[in-house]
Amino acid sequence: MSFRLFRKKKKIIFSAWDAQRLAICTQPKWKPLQWDTLHCFPKDRFVTYDYRPIPQNLGDFIQTYATRLAIENISPSSVTFIPWQRDDLNAYKGDPAICVMQGWFAHDTLLFLPNETILPVWVGTHLSHGARCYLDVFLQLNSSFRFSQEIGCRDRSTLQWCKERGLRAYFSRCLTLTLPKRERPKTADKVICVDFPETLHPFLPQSLGAPLCVSQRVCSLDVPRNNTAAYARKAQEMLDFYANNAKVVITSALHCAQPCIAMGIPVIFFDSGADKNGPYPSTTKVERFSSMAGLLPFYTEEDFKTGRVDFEPTAPDIEPLKKALLKNLDLSIQMERGTDVDMAELRRTRDFIDQFSVL
Repeated sequence: MSFRLFRKKKKIIFSAWDAQRLAICTQPKWKPLQWDTLHCFPKDRFVTYDYRPIPQNLGDFIQTYATRLAIENISPSSVTFIPWQRDDLNAYKGDPAICVMQGWFAHDTLLFLPNETILPVWVGTHLSHGARCYLDVFLQLNSSFRFSQEIGCRDRSTLQWCKERGLRAYFSRCLTLTLPKRERPKTADKVICVDFPETLHPFLPQSLGAPLCVSQRVCSLDVPRNNTAAYARKAQEMLDFYANNAKVVITSALHCAQPCIAMGIPVIFFDSGADKNGPYPSTTKVERFSSMAGLLPFYTEEDFKTGRVDFEPTAPDIEPLKKALLKNLDLSIQMERGTDVDMAELRRTRDFIDQFSVL
């Protein structure tokens, strides 16, 4: 269901971090999508995400890139993509379009909820702690509101949160797992550390050689602040760099690990627990990283220090999972547009995604 939140009439006085403070929210105006209007959303026009500038997390742009490739993969004809700020979908003013809600939401706002000119397809959705706090307030003050669509959750934490609030939801995983598999070149002989702490480098075996170290999480390019296209190109260049050079990637970044798994690159994943002391509750293992459940082991700092890491991993075969992820996306888009789909096939596909494991 889509609705419009009018900025001038919406008032939120709410601290996501202080449960003692009063939460006040005027009832936002929203307009449900009517069944007979669903077909007005062209099957070849999609809103995809842009992001606010500098510094940038390239993982966000990797998600947009993967989402576009997935849409093109399932589309029989050419597709038009309309870039729009992820956290401001409520202010979208373009032609009616579909939006695959693949991504991390949001920076303590409800404005990521699309207005009535966007048809949301909830696949690959992660709700942050801040977004959950705001949604809790919204749902309490607007008890008649219900999401009409089933929410495809990127991780099991978001899935659990949705189900606890009576929302229909399922485990959809992440579309970055659908990137095409590489043809490994002869140059792919390097160990690449991506957002991996230098303090753990002494615990890497000498047989690996000197690793190449890069960062995805914080990227600041020497370009104008509104030139987000440069960051999109940089994200694609990073993926090409991994595909052409990596024999193994050691990383703590979710949207480095998943694309590399999809491309057939062996990954050693370090669960840093970096958020445990930050403003958000820990988003490790059972939360954000659960989108990789069954695909590879997660290693802790203690595992590296005590020699419990497999430094010669093989790339898991997830081609059957890719096909299921793309089928789910295709059927979900058709269903939200009001097209009859084989619901038994859709349920089988989603069950396969949920239960898939190579471990």
